[in-house]
Amino acid sequence: MSNRSSGSSKNLFNATRSALIRNARELNLFSNNPFWSSTLNSSEQILSTRLFLLFLFISLSTIIIYASLIVQIHSETLEQFTLSDFESLQSRYPTTINVPCTQVSNPYHKFIKLTPIFHKVCSSPFIESQWISSLFLSNATSHHILDFRTFTFAQFQALALLCHTANQSIF
Repeated sequence: MSNRSSGSSKNLFNATRSALIRNARELNLFSNNPFWSSTLNSSEQILSTRLFLLFLFISLSTIIIYASLIVQIHSETLEQFTLSDFESLQSRYPTTINVPCTQVSNPYHKFIKLTPIFHKVCSSPFIESQWISSLFLSNATSHHILDFRTFTFAQFQALALLCHTANQSIF
């Protein structure tokens, strides 16, 4: 009985294979189309069907191979993370992890307390514009060149500028 069942399954397989081959040889996608029926004979329609299926298979294979070979990049941005988070990510992705610095250096006020002490002259009335204006001599040429009054105006103006620059550079 087992010989009979194996023989019948072999016959069934051969019959199915023969039917598939016959259907593949006679497959005609253009036979029911009136546009192609009048211009192509039956053998040309079958050949056109085979060429169409071949090009369809090649095109789909190319698309599938391309899609499977394309590199996909997954990027994830973490705004805040701990040192242990960073170390675990670095151990998992040592060549691809990218950590751009959002803050290049620590602000000075985080680790330095600066309390400047300026010279007393920088907080005195000697650098105020009223004092400097009162030193201006309209007739400075009538005094001797070495007389302190001839260049006092310029000296106090320079002193005021130095105090102002020092104040601006620190604060």
